[in-house]
Amino acid sequence: MSREEAALEIGKQVAEGVVGSFPTKKDAVEAAIRVSMAVLTEGVVAAPIEGIDKVDLGKNDDGSQYIR
Repeated sequence: MSREEAALEIGKQVAEGVVGSFPTKKDAVEAAIRVSMAVLTEGVVAAPIEGIDKVDLGKNDDGSQYIR
């Protein structure tokens, strides 16, 4: 499994609540993004901690959600 595939898989598991426990879906998605970035960058850069300012969930006209 490549690092990119691993980042996607662990991010998916965090977002779905398989790994970790979060009070809201927004918190789970934000953690998933940060964990995935940490895997991709091997934790060498500050991007996972300081580079992501805010994660929000929005709603499309059809009721589905998107990340912004």
